[in-house]
Amino acid sequence: MSTAMLARSAKAAQHETCHIVTLTPDLARKWLERNTHNRKPRPGRVEQYARDMTAGRWEFNGDAIRFDHNGVMLDGQHRCHAVVKSGVTIRVLVVDNLTPEAQNTMDRPGVREMRDQLGLAGEYNTGMLAAILRRLVAYTAGSRSIDGGRVNPTQGEMREFLDTYPQVREAVVVSVKAQKYLSCAPSVVGTAYYICAECDRAAADQFFVTQLIEGIGLTATSPARALAKRLNDLGSTRGRVNGDDALRYIFVAWNAYRAGRGLTRLQAPKGGWTAANFPNPR
Repeated sequence: MSTAMLARSAKAAQHETCHIVTLTPDLARKWLERNTHNRKPRPGRVEQYARDMTAGRWEFNGDAIRFDHNGVMLDGQHRCHAVVKSGVTIRVLVVDNLTPEAQNTMDRPGVREMRDQLGLAGEYNTGMLAAILRRLVAYTAGSRSIDGGRVNPTQGEMREFLDTYPQVREAVVVSVKAQKYLSCAPSVVGTAYYICAECDRAAADQFFVTQLIEGIGLTATSPARALAKRLNDLGSTRGRVNGDDALRYIFVAWNAYRAGRGLTRLQAPKGGWTAANFPNPR
């Protein structure tokens, strides 16, 4: 950096300030009036932040809301919208008097993902665990889609789920076993295993591990046999089965297994899957 550039940088730094502010919904509304040079807000992200704030999961982490020397908001619009939406007051770090050009270096790639957070917490198979947690939080929130449905879980929601239901880790073991044998995302199998184990753990171990994955004790009409064939047939034509479809087929086969009813084939209902014909596990 040249001497002139160093001098300009030092001069600018004299005017930059940072402080912690109690951000109320009313103050957030006033700040959003200064949000005149920014990308369009993402409603999904606002909804995520607002859910965490409402549930008390929002943590002060030092990420700043930033303004330039003209008072224009450069960063922080999603947090402000979420405070307004949730009605919750939070503490935030505020940096003022930045140059407008500073916005060009914000929101660069490299966000710490859920798998990274789990790794820092000492978890194993963190990618699989994160995928199962994401699917389970969406499912338990009432979404009948675990592949990009209306519920997009936050990291706080996933951490809370794992803390409340540590047996999710057992589903990871099943997923790892399944990934060599079935043509669907192994995290879908782990998700289904967890949900079905809540109904009957011993039956879930027998159906998923012994029969579906290991192929032991199958007959011509075993639901697990029909399920494996359906998933692998679809996988041979589509590459990998859609996660939502796989979950539905798994639940149909599981319900047949639990009822002691034989199956020789599996297929979607006429007209396709709907909320009305979703096969809830029993």
